[in-house]
This record gives sequence, structure tokens and C-alpha cells, in this order.
Amino acid sequence: MSRDHAARGARDGRSGFWIEFRNRAGGTPGVVATDAHAWGTRLRQRVREQFGRRAGVRVFLESLPQKENRITLDRRVTDTHGSPVAHVRYHIGSYERAGIVAASTAVRSIYAALRATEVRESSTLLAAHLLGGHRMGIDPRASVVDDTQRAHGHPNLWLAGGGSFVTASWANPTLTLVALAIRTADALVRA
Repeated sequence: MSRDHAARGARDGRSGFWIEFRNRAGGTPGVVATDAHAWGTRLRQRVREQFGRRAGVRVFLESLPQKENRITLDRRVTDTHGSPVAHVRYHIGSYERAGIVAASTAVRSIYAALRATEVRESSTLLAAHLLGGHRMGIDPRASVVDDTQRAHGHPNLWLAGGGSFVTASWANPTLTLVALAIRTADALVRA
């Protein structure tokens, strides 16, 4: 794992990023064997050729708030109860795109140093942490929840979770989510 690119470089012009080296890439021996459609000696040879011969690198980039990014209700599409579904608009800005280019260059230099062959780059994917949707703050006109994640104007409603993160860092948000959950739980007990 490398955090070197998170703090260095032209940070005013591009997002920081974290490079993570994966423990494995490609399929497990079972997946390789299933996909091989072979038996006996050919199967053993295929597993030996494919398993453990791939490297994986994953990159996490920070994301700044964008005015275009929002969650609204789509009244044209409804769920099974007839309620409008959420419509998420997410735009990757020029700051993030410049980070993607810098990250791609850094990762390709790592693979070049390894003398890797058949280097492939995936498309940009969203991470597994669900963030955003309701801003945290002290002003009810500019935010949805207070610092305990209690909804402004609704004393019996807390929106605990990553929804109060309006930006995403290159770093994993889990510890901050845990700290906020503890703060929210303490507020619930006091209430």
C-alpha cells in the first residue's frame, strides 16, 4: 500500500490517491479450474499457468463536492409500494479526472518496473462505501443533520451512517463512521 500520492504532487490540480496492492488477482484455483473446461493433465496445467501469476492494484481517489451531484426523487419510476425511487446524479469533475490520470501513470510505472505483460486497466468504479445524501452542519438552511446526525427540525430522527459525508477521501472512511456512530449512540442515550 502506498499513500505517497495522497500528500505529494500537484494537489491543487488533482485529487490525491492511495495505491493498494491486492493479495491476489484473478481467480482462485477453483474458479480457474471451473473456467478451464478441462480434465486431468490439461486441467492441472491450466491451473498452474493461471493461478498466482497475476498482480492486482486498486486505487482510491478523493472526491470533492460537485454542485451537479445530488439525490432527488424520480417521480417517473416507482418502487413496489408506488413511491418514487431515488435518482442519484454523480459527476466526476476535472480535479478527480486529473487524479485518475496521475494514478494510472503511477500504477503503470509500477507494472513497468515489474516487467509485467498484459497490463489491463479497468473502467472507473465507485467504491463500496455509501457516502453523501445529507450534509452535517449547524445551520439547518445549509445542512440536514447536526453533529450527532440528528435531523434538523425532527427531534426523533437520526440519520446515522455515511450519508453526512459530502466528500470522499482517498482513505477508508470506516474509523470515522465508527466514531460518528458512537457519538450518535451517546446522543440517543442522552435523549
